[in-house]
Amino acid sequence: MKFPLQNLLNSLEKKSNSSVTGRVRVNEDFLDAYERLLLVESELNLRFSEVIAHYGGQKEDYNLFDNGDHDTSWRKPLEKAEFVTISLSTAGGNGTGGYFHDVNELLSLDFISTNSIPKSLYIKEINYLKTSREESESDFYKRLEQATNFSIALSKQSQHTTNDKDPNYIYISEGGKTNILTIRLTSDLLASPPSSFNLLKELQDIESEDSLKGKDKKLIFYSTLNEFLSSTISPQSQFEKLFMNWGDFKVLYDENYSSYANEFRFDKLKKELAETELTLVSKIVEVSNDCSTKVLAIPASMGALALLNKTDRVTETSSVAIFLIGIVIATVMVLLIIQAQLHKLTSIDESKDLVLSSLKNKHVQVLSISSSELDKVLLRLDKNIDRTKKWLTYYSYLAFAPLLTYIILLSLENEIVTKRVFQYFIEPLY
Repeated sequence: MKFPLQNLLNSLEKKSNSSVTGRVRVNEDFLDAYERLLLVESELNLRFSEVIAHYGGQKEDYNLFDNGDHDTSWRKPLEKAEFVTISLSTAGGNGTGGYFHDVNELLSLDFISTNSIPKSLYIKEINYLKTSREESESDFYKRLEQATNFSIALSKQSQHTTNDKDPNYIYISEGGKTNILTIRLTSDLLASPPSSFNLLKELQDIESEDSLKGKDKKLIFYSTLNEFLSSTISPQSQFEKLFMNWGDFKVLYDENYSSYANEFRFDKLKKELAETELTLVSKIVEVSNDCSTKVLAIPASMGALALLNKTDRVTETSSVAIFLIGIVIATVMVLLIIQAQLHKLTSIDESKDLVLSSLKNKHVQVLSISSSELDKVLLRLDKNIDRTKKWLTYYSYLAFAPLLTYIILLSLENEIVTKRVFQYFIEPLY
């Protein structure tokens, strides 16, 4: 594929820092290139200073700028010429476009302040052309965009800048540790710019967020930056190291953030575990206290027995029957209450397993130490539940104390009454 304009510009040599000139043979490619040059002259920030057609022989040379303006009917005089001398004024590049003698001249522009790169440019050193109408077959501009966008994004994460000649940007990590980076691109850095820097874009997006997560990410970024550049001294070398090894920096950042996030989630898990354990223990204690209150009927029955014994009515048949029925009813009620508390305790035990297993699944990505913490909580809760079950069992046995005491008391007082008790109350059970 032909690139006549690119070849025409490449044939011109540097006359001064602000001008180029060259003698070019006239042919169809030249005429095509010249026409294209007229169309993009302003884009490239160029200005014709001299165009002289050389005819050879006895015919006098013709200057298309004799009257100070470019001859609009340029094609006819140029078609007949053998050579053409072209002189162009290169007023210097700016934010929109320009002619540059080399890559470093292009990179001397302050892309960070303008937040943009020229959309049209020609670089003599590498014979690269890009205009609104054509572009050389090269990925140079793509690499330039990537490198510039990275530099701009990185500069926006600095907390301070210096007023020195060099564009120095200051990054302060937690604890006051400082890194100074001279964000300045070079032709060597353009060879392999970072292909992806979503982290910087993400940090820029959360700039306006007043969220704990966003602030934490920025703190981790500054801390990782300090860790990554700790062995590098000069501001320019710090930037170059970060630029050329951005992938390694991102890996280190991800590791640091993952460790921080796991630690944060682990602290959150421990808090949830403590709250869950406290809630379940409170319910277990509530079961035990409720049961203790209800079984107060046992000593009350024992007291009634003692009082009845003092009245010498313990052996009277009618009194025996009435009191025995009352004691049996009280015993059954106490047993039912204890059974209800046992059912309640079983429900707490089952809910404990559900709640803690849910917590474990919820924090499955947390450090393995979380599993041991969960196991410790489960062990403590199981011990509390087993202890409460034992007490409820003891209460069940204790519920029979008034009845057994009354029967023993009757057997000691009156053998006849004892026989009647066995006849009417004990034998029917068999």
